[in-house]
Amino acid sequence: MFEKVRGPDARFQDILTGLYNDYKSEQGYNAEEILGKSRSLKGVLEPFSTSGNLDLLNRAGFKDCMSIMRYLCFEGTVAIK
Repeated sequence: MFEKVRGPDARFQDILTGLYNDYKSEQGYNAEEILGKSRSLKGVLEPFSTSGNLDLLNRAGFKDCMSIMRYLCFEGTVAIK
């Protein structure tokens, strides 16, 4: 699964958010578009931390989990029941 994830604490979350906004700016999005996207997701997409996602997978019966990729606030995990 590939999910957006939170940083482990507020300080790292702020760093990740800033880096991701910089990336979007480099891709040609203007400040208004970046802010509009953030506002549209507020309250709709509330990502968990890596440990929160792993806990959910374990509770769903997945026994073996391995992170296969991470880029800023996006993480890919392979999980095997």
